[in-house]
Amino acid sequence: MDHRLLGLEDGEAGREAPPLPQGGDEWFTTSPGKVLFQCEEEIIVLELRLQVWDAEAPLAVGAWDRSGEFGLDAPSGHLGQNLIAAGGDEAIDLPWPGRWRARASWKLSDVPFAYDEEVDDIDDDAVREPEAWLLVQFWPTAATDA
Repeated sequence: MDHRLLGLEDGEAGREAPPLPQGGDEWFTTSPGKVLFQCEEEIIVLELRLQVWDAEAPLAVGAWDRSGEFGLDAPSGHLGQNLIAAGGDEAIDLPWPGRWRARASWKLSDVPFAYDEEVDDIDDDAVREPEAWLLVQFWPTAATDA
C-alpha cells in the first residue's frame, strides 16, 4: 500500500476523489465510483482479493479484524486499482455496469514486516508472506440502496 492507501475506482466515475479516511473506525471512504482504503501500518505485501456474488456475500464472523459495507456506482463496470504514487493497475470487471453493494474486510498478518526503515530497504531474504489481506466482495443491489 503506497502511503498506507489503496483505491478502487471506475474510470468513468469522474474526477472527484474520496476524502482521506480519518482513522480509527473510519478506514475507508467513498465518492461516486471510487473507494479509498487506509491502514495504520506500513504494508509492503498486501493480498487483495476481489469477488463478485449473485446475492449478498457471506461474512466470516471473527475471521477479519474489521469489515464494513458501502454502495458503489460503477458506470463502466470496470474497476481499476489506484496505487496512489505508483499509478493504476487492473483490478476487476463487474458483470455489468450500475449500482453495487460491497463489503470490505481487513486482516493483519502475524508475519513481521520485512521493511527496514533505517536503510530504507526491503529485506529480500525475509519471508514474502502477505502482511495483510483485503477482501472486497461485490453483489448487485437496487438503485435506491445507499
